[in-house]
Amino acid sequence: MVFFEYENYLIEPKVSAGQAHIVFARIAPPDWVYGLHVGMIRHGRQICHAQKPKCGECPLYARCAYVGSVNPQKTEIS
Repeated sequence: MVFFEYENYLIEPKVSAGQAHIVFARIAPPDWVYGLHVGMIRHGRQICHAQKPKCGECPLYARCAYVGSVNPQKTEIS
């Protein structure tokens, strides 16, 4: 999944669910944590695939460290 930076907190590829929840708890109100969790899972399943990410559809494209790192010709936006 995307290497996403929000303020000074990082969510890296293959982070555990427990670690992600700690990060979410620091950056969001408690009632948002579950929604963030579900949203990140959905983002990974629908857009940010390891082998062939849909970078052209990604709202995080401009801040993503993953873009072009696996297969640049497939991740460029036309």
